[in-house]
Amino acid sequence: MTTIEHALLKAHGYLQFSNEDPRPLDDEDFHELLVTGELVDDESGELIENPWTKVHLYYSARENAFV
Repeated sequence: MTTIEHALLKAHGYLQFSNEDPRPLDDEDFHELLVTGELVDDESGELIENPWTKVHLYYSARENAFV
């Protein structure tokens, strides 16, 4: 286990509606989803109902994580 300051990976999310291509969430929107559980669709401006059924996680190496 490690603290967030020393984590090797950074979590991200992308939004996937069944009839659209996946859209990566920017870091600010993803953080807001983690904190509040709510997500606003950037294209429509509407609150997404049950966002965790449409958001998928992925991870990337943090900058300088392996230095």
